[in-house]
Amino acid sequence: MYMAPGMLQDVPPLPFLEAARDAGYQGVGLRLQKSPNLPIFPVVGDAPLVREIKSALSDSGLEFLDIWRSTFCPRPTCTSTSRHWHSARSWAPRTR
Repeated sequence: MYMAPGMLQDVPPLPFLEAARDAGYQGVGLRLQKSPNLPIFPVVGDAPLVREIKSALSDSGLEFLDIWRSTFCPRPTCTSTSRHWHSARSWAPRTR
C-alpha cells in the first residue's frame, strides 16, 4: 500500500514518513511544491533535510514512489519545476 501526500496534509516530511512506516505502508509520495490552500514544508534546497529524508526512507524500507505537484495558480517556471524533479530523483534507489 502507498501513502499519498494528501493523506496527512499538515504533517512535515519526516513525521509523514514515520507515520507511513508505523501504519504499515510500503511506499510514499511527497509533495514538494506549494499548492493553493495547503501548507508547504520546504525541502528542495535544504540539504540537511534532504539527507534526513533519504536516511529515513532507507531506514524505514519505504519505497519512494513519486513527488506530487499541483498548481492551480499562475504557471511555475521550468527552472523551479526542474529543481524539484532533480532533487527528488536521488532520494531513493528506485523511483518511478
